[in-house]
Amino acid sequence: MPEHRKEILVRLAENYRVPLIDDTVFSELQYERPYPTTLRCYDCYDREGCVIEVGSISKTFALGLRVGWIIAPKSLIDRLSLLIKISIICVPGINQLIAARFLSSGAYDEHRD
Repeated sequence: MPEHRKEILVRLAENYRVPLIDDTVFSELQYERPYPTTLRCYDCYDREGCVIEVGSISKTFALGLRVGWIIAPKSLIDRLSLLIKISIICVPGINQLIAARFLSSGAYDEHRD
């Protein structure tokens, strides 16, 4: 989606006070660089905190890892956390630890590029 349309989309969501889910799970599975920007990427886009970004390294690093994340306004985190707990009750802790170390070490950025 062109950059100017991303901003328009976020403004519409803000005007109508509806959450906007930006699914970025597959955004890094392409050969073009730079990677597409997310709707939360620029402060000028999401002024009201309406964008919820969903991401994962499961598609670009290890398919069986099944680890992802949600970046959302703090006001939604508690409610989303309850839903996440219900839906990921069976994700092994070791998978979560592998993903956390891979992301925090900076190795994911090297692997992705």
